[in-house]
Amino acid sequence: MRWFYNICDLLRRIRRLEALVAATNDITYISDDYAVTASDGTIIVDSSGGPIEITLPPAGSIEGHRLTFKRVPSLGSDVTITAQPGELIDQASDFVMTSDWSSISMRATADGFILTASYN
Repeated sequence: MRWFYNICDLLRRIRRLEALVAATNDITYISDDYAVTASDGTIIVDSSGGPIEITLPPAGSIEGHRLTFKRVPSLGSDVTITAQPGELIDQASDFVMTSDWSSISMRATADGFILTASYN
């Protein structure tokens, strides 16, 4: 029976690797509220139409995945990145981008997200 669990684990790792490879070169442009998917890598955010809320997927579903967010000039509207209920982004439930040209990079862990770079 152990071989069955090893195969299941291998398939799970392959799916995560496929998601990481798919996201390597993807750039998504948004100007409205957005739900991040496993295929997202870099998200360019234009909040000139008003505040934007970005919702992260469950961290465990994209464990190891790297996400980068870049806020382009937007006349002062904030961009809020929110984790799923019960999950955190570096010990906070959300992260607010307040400055033009600010950026944030994070990596998904089994139970939340850790910031790897931030310019705000």
